Amino acid sequence: EKQSTRENVMTNSALHGAESLGYTLKEITEYRLKYNIIVEPDSAASVFPPYKSFSESKLPSKILSVTKSFSSPTPVQSQALPIALAGLDLVAIARTGSGKTLAFGLPALNYITKQIANESKASVSNVVTPLVLVLSPTRELAIQISDVLREAATECKIGVSVVYGGT
Repeated sequence: EKQSTRENVMTNSALHGAESLGYTLKEITEYRLKYNIIVEPDSAASVFPPYKSFSESKLPSKILSVTKSFSSPTPVQSQALPIALAGLDLVAIARTGSGKTLAFGLPALNYITKQIANESKASVSNVVTPLVLVLSPTRELAIQISDVLREAATECKIGVSVVYGGT
């Protein structure tokens, strides 16, 4: 069933691909070559062109407020955002400090705000928390991720907690 969901998302997203962003296939290919971006499978590459600006994500301004100090998305953000915002699974590989946390964090905040909005419309609360769980291999990285997401979540009035162990 998950595979059919992925296919539906990719089919529906194809309607909002490169043409809706105003980029030609050549421009997208050149951008990916310039920043060494590889998208697999190839079918996803044609459906999810990279965002060259955060505004192309159509995320609410309260979520995008954390990006106001950036002139444009980093390469990993530009390609990961459209895929993550479509609700697809994603593995992004990039150097430390390349912006991976916001690449998954902004779509996660969008998901949370939508769940909270849906809850407020319902007569009975159906939202079970936590809504997003991020796992990290080290406590240092867990703290770093928490700090970035806490800053991003402040405008949305969303709480962020970090739990780690060890000595």
